[in-house]
Amino acid sequence: MRAKSMERMNRRERKKARTEAEIVAAAMALFQKQGFEGATMEQIAETADISKGTLYNYFPAKEAILSLYWQDQMRSIKDNIGQIILQHPDTPTRLLALFESAMDLLTSRQEFYEPYVRYRLQNLNNPKLHEKLRSGFDVLLADILLHGQQEGHVRTDFPLSMLITHLEGIFIQACMDWLASPKSSSIKSNLQKAVALFFQGAAVCPVA
Repeated sequence: MRAKSMERMNRRERKKARTEAEIVAAAMALFQKQGFEGATMEQIAETADISKGTLYNYFPAKEAILSLYWQDQMRSIKDNIGQIILQHPDTPTRLLALFESAMDLLTSRQEFYEPYVRYRLQNLNNPKLHEKLRSGFDVLLADILLHGQQEGHVRTDFPLSMLITHLEGIFIQACMDWLASPKSSSIKSNLQKAVALFFQGAAVCPVA
């Protein structure tokens, strides 16, 4: 997938993308061998056969490397988003299917998800970096919500960006709650509650 994208880039962009891919591959191999917390930026640079300065030019911290890793992981879901929309009858069931697909990825690489999310949250006040750290999950949410608006399932009097931000926040919280205490509840139950909270709200009865 990344190879096809690189074909459309100019030479400078292709070189940058190749270097980023090599750094990510070296870092992930190191993380799997030593654990995320046990690896250092110096070791990543050595494994990737680049200088530490070059590494910092590409990634300000080892957590930032995980953002590119998760972007690659999310591409597999992105390729199937059309099928998710076609196979489920409404927005809530589509969102739950997306949530479950994403959660399958996250639980298979749990040790790399938690530090990634923490780093994103720490950089909320740095919009440029925060945007760069996005995994692409927000784009998938946008696809489903836009279809929901077109079908009359989702209100249109709020900006789409606001809906995405709230929905992504609910998903992240559901994941982090489950990861912190996986025996206390099922992840499917957590995700179902997250979708219900987004669509039904917290009020016992409609607010006038």
